[in-house]
Amino acid sequence: MTTIPAPEQLTDVRPRKISRKSTGGDAVFEHSARAVGASVLVITGGVGLFLAWQAYPTLKRYGWSFFTESQWQPDQDVIGIAAVLVGTLSVALVAMAIAFPLSVLMALYISEYAPPRFRSSLVALIDLMAAVPSIVYGLWGFFLIMPYAAELALWLQKYFGWIPIFDVANSDPDAAV
Repeated sequence: MTTIPAPEQLTDVRPRKISRKSTGGDAVFEHSARAVGASVLVITGGVGLFLAWQAYPTLKRYGWSFFTESQWQPDQDVIGIAAVLVGTLSVALVAMAIAFPLSVLMALYISEYAPPRFRSSLVALIDLMAAVPSIVYGLWGFFLIMPYAAELALWLQKYFGWIPIFDVANSDPDAAV
């Protein structure tokens, strides 16, 4: 049985000094977390430097027209990635336009409107969806959604005349994509 010392038995009643310095296991964790964070920055910076080093000869040869030219004809010494950049930005914007509202609405539904007995199941379902690699969703979209999306794009092109901005001069509305 433990006993609490009486006040007359306490000899040192000064308040203990509070320090912000980590000690023991906290210090080990802090230093290892800083080391891991620094190594991530160093590795990412190294990848960026390597890519810049490898891109230098191309940029030296073609200049900034490499980013503005949409043709890729290495036989004629004309290369550029403007069409690819526009396509990448278009796909990213469409994905964000779909994913952001869906994710916010799903989070709002789960946290505010879902019955309490379903909340844990819905959270587990979202966690399982997050665990699936994105390439699986990409392949699913390519094989199941793409045929219908292509038909929709052709219909929009035929009846509304929507033409990609980067290829206005070379487009033929009656040509198949």
